[in-house]
Amino acid sequence: MKKSTLSGLIILLCVLAWAGGTYVLGGQVRSLYQSSLKGADTWGIFSLAADDYRRGFLSSQARTQLDLNLPRGEGSGSPESVQLVFDHSFRHGPLPGGFSLPALAEVETRLAEVRLDGVDVEGFFEHFPELEAAVAVTRVAFDGSAKSRLHIPPLERHDSEGELKWQGLKIDAMAEPEGQALQGSVEMPGLEFFAEGSRIELGGIHGEFDLTEALPWIYVGRSKMSLDGLELAFPDGEDGSRRSFGIKAGKVTLDSRYEGERLHYRESLEFARLGMDDEFFGPLSVEIELRNLDGRALSDFMGQFQEAGRELAEVDPESRLIRLLPLYGELAMRLLAGGPELKIERLRLVAPNGEVRGGGRLGFAGEPGFFLGDFGALLQQVEATVELEAHESLVRSVLAETMRTELQAQAAAQAEYGPEEIEQLLAESLESEIDNLLEQNFVVREGDKLKTAAGLKNGVFTLNGSALPIFSGE
Repeated sequence: MKKSTLSGLIILLCVLAWAGGTYVLGGQVRSLYQSSLKGADTWGIFSLAADDYRRGFLSSQARTQLDLNLPRGEGSGSPESVQLVFDHSFRHGPLPGGFSLPALAEVETRLAEVRLDGVDVEGFFEHFPELEAAVAVTRVAFDGSAKSRLHIPPLERHDSEGELKWQGLKIDAMAEPEGQALQGSVEMPGLEFFAEGSRIELGGIHGEFDLTEALPWIYVGRSKMSLDGLELAFPDGEDGSRRSFGIKAGKVTLDSRYEGERLHYRESLEFARLGMDDEFFGPLSVEIELRNLDGRALSDFMGQFQEAGRELAEVDPESRLIRLLPLYGELAMRLLAGGPELKIERLRLVAPNGEVRGGGRLGFAGEPGFFLGDFGALLQQVEATVELEAHESLVRSVLAETMRTELQAQAAAQAEYGPEEIEQLLAESLESEIDNLLEQNFVVREGDKLKTAAGLKNGVFTLNGSALPIFSGE
């Protein structure tokens, strides 16, 4: 056989193999797309549905519709549902997109339509062409794992109703076959919005996640999010006054694990500064731990909730909630029977007039067979402790502000005394209030701090070492 004939035969076989592989893999892509919608087609007020699938030789096209069912508003003209239609373009393997690395498929997803109550929103993409240009690219490997990237470009709008500046969004994610593990990151550089005297400025957000499926619907691992800052300002009343709220340098970390049929979560929160109007606080830090959650109970609940969502898809939200209440009740019974525990540790808040520190614990004995409606029996299974301490100067400042507001309201209503009388009454009332707190053992004084410690065990409530009756008449 001549070399040219042999070479031609080899090339022909390669082409046939590529063509056959492309056709077979095209069928696998369709099956993968359809199976990915199963189990996630209905979730609460959200639902997903395959709108259309057109298979080709080298590529296929599909549409997915996301429905968001909104609570019925009392006002006229408010939509009851929002539909987002996404177009998918599947390039079949083994070489999707031409001379690329081998893969099962490469998928491009774009937002195609926006509807309110089933009616297209006219001119939506004319007003937001950046959203039409946004694209998510997913590369699916032969083992079913996938790597995705979503990029929404920045957009800026100015009109008579306000001003919007959004610096875009980037999401990178990797998923193991059948969702056994998820890894990725989220980046949103910032957002500014001005309208009707209100202002929202959101600094950069960065998030990372590395999760593994422990049970159906249950993922454990580590998630982190950081926020550069948030500033809110808005009018308050008709006198021209304004209110404001701000956060600087926030950080949230969530660690979770699944051991011995139990889920354990630990979350830490840190904020460099918090602001309310002209007052500023910070830093603020706290650690929250939730332990001994029945993993099977949560997983079963999530599956039952999803199945109920499919069955009740056409039911109004109020009736749906009533039908779902038994599921919540069963979940509560199973979780409490497992002896869950909530701990708050290392709470610390620095304020202009002092500092607050504290912590607490709430746990259940886990005895089976109790009834949630039997409050007395429930108390017997609750164990709780709370410890707080604060500089007395801070406590006085908080009490003084509260009492001053009350006295000013009384003065405005009765016109019996002016600002000087208010301050004199405030000083007298403040001393009396602190003395009452100390005399009744609600707080104890240690140096320049006021402290309190409370506990509940075996149905007995204690406050700073003294037992107090829970029910009147005891």
